Amino acid sequence: MSKPIKIEFEFSDGVLHDASLSEISIVQEICFNTGWSLIPVFSSLDANPTWSLEVSNDNITFYPYDDLTNDAEIDQGFDDIHSAFLYWRINYNAQTNTTGTVNFELILKK
Repeated sequence: MSKPIKIEFEFSDGVLHDASLSEISIVQEICFNTGWSLIPVFSSLDANPTWSLEVSNDNITFYPYDDLTNDAEIDQGFDDIHSAFLYWRINYNAQTNTTGTVNFELILKK
């Protein structure tokens, strides 16, 4: 049995992002079709930021993965049994949040 693969989305300040700053993560190239889960990990927030999982096949034009993952509440996680998209990124929106940290770890399973 193989172990899951963990990929952390990175922002300009690293994988542990300053939750007071709205920013789009660095793009991750995912090169295989597999089951996955993505749950934000956050601490010390003073408001309710949102996030979107965005995908692309050309690394130029990005779209929400689906309606549910577009502008999702920070305490929402998602999973699916497949994804054929090549490029993934997180679009994090701090809203009125001024404190804390957030990070996004993608878990891939066969």
